[in-house]
Amino acid sequence: MVGILERTIYTGAFMLPGSGIQLVAGFLALKVASRWHSSSGPRSSVDSDNIWMIGTCLSVLFGLIGAWIALGHMPPLANIKTINPVQ
Repeated sequence: MVGILERTIYTGAFMLPGSGIQLVAGFLALKVASRWHSSSGPRSSVDSDNIWMIGTCLSVLFGLIGAWIALGHMPPLANIKTINPVQ
């Protein structure tokens, strides 16, 4: 159920013109921050971390494909192309 909601968020974010990449990056930052753990406390296994990362990547990919289907064309990722290096 959570995965379906997550993919819906990604699809909606990719469909927004101009700010979709920032919304996806912000949501991923919140996801990582909520899963962050210190090295001194109990830690989940590396396998569960890998499964979590693969699931997250698949959700982003499915969200991008969902936006592609809904829009009828690849969502414009103009923000990636227009980022200028710091001078």
